[in-house]
Amino acid sequence: MRRLMLTAVAMAVLGAGGVARAGGAIHTHDGFYLNLEGGFGALSSSASQGGFDVKLSGVGGMFGIGLGAAITPSFVIGARYWGIAVVEPDVEVNGQTASTTDTTLALSGIGIDLTYYVMPLNLYLTATPSIGMLSVDVGGTTLETDNGFALRLAVGKEWWVSDNWGIGLNVQYAHSSNKDQGTDPPTWGSNWFGVAFSATYN
Repeated sequence: MRRLMLTAVAMAVLGAGGVARAGGAIHTHDGFYLNLEGGFGALSSSASQGGFDVKLSGVGGMFGIGLGAAITPSFVIGARYWGIAVVEPDVEVNGQTASTTDTTLALSGIGIDLTYYVMPLNLYLTATPSIGMLSVDVGGTTLETDNGFALRLAVGKEWWVSDNWGIGLNVQYAHSSNKDQGTDPPTWGSNWFGVAFSATYN
């Protein structure tokens, strides 16, 4: 009797799990999560010290990848790397603006990805508290700040194109605060506004 009861319970649990997996696999956020995004926007980074106000700014591209898992059909948690690069940004010193050559301004971060979906509309809001770093490459020489706190926010919508893949668009904002290196360094404040194409498997 015990063996029959154990078998019945095991079959019921496995059967329920199979139904849940089959039913939840189509147009539902469950299990493994992969998100890829690429887009463009505007990045601005500024700092002040010793009577000098310096700002680097320009239009550039971004890329991001997120890996994680769905905790509920509306909530996904994972890890994300995101990066932004502006080639030949403008530089402004005390209000005087000039262009640059052979220069790349980059802002990147790695952090915890928290995504909430509004279903069945498949609208989403993502917050990514991150460790961020700002760098400038000038003629092959890279200057980097210390790591600092960064926050990336995105709001978007995706449309299902298969049982598990969705594609869409989002608008996003990122901010990072980073101390420069050296003695008594200034703090760089960076802001990014962009639009990105996204593709998600879940």
